[in-house]
Amino acid sequence: MLFLKVISVLFLLLGFPLAMAITGLFRLRHFKLGVPDIALPLYAGAIYIISARTFYHSLLALYVLLLAILLLGITLYYLITKRTIRFHRVFKIFWRLSFLMTVLFYLALVIYVLIFV
Repeated sequence: MLFLKVISVLFLLLGFPLAMAITGLFRLRHFKLGVPDIALPLYAGAIYIISARTFYHSLLALYVLLLAILLLGITLYYLITKRTIRFHRVFKIFWRLSFLMTVLFYLALVIYVLIFV
């Protein structure tokens, strides 16, 4: 389990620089892809791998459920306040908030692994 702790902390520290390197290496700025756009799937994959090793089942279903609730909340907010839904704007806000939620979810998972495993 020490290996899992080391890997989870290393990916926490090196995940964002890895996304920066991928973005710069493949020149993804030309396609309007930023570092968070690349880091989101990396952290989601890390959530799957680390939670499957820690809990003997994956927390990916819970993560996807939280993303669905987030999208529903954003959509209802726009529907109630603006009385219209602009899907381009809703998706843009959802993508940015989902990156923040993914990093926080991964951070909570790493803290759990460091303390309890």
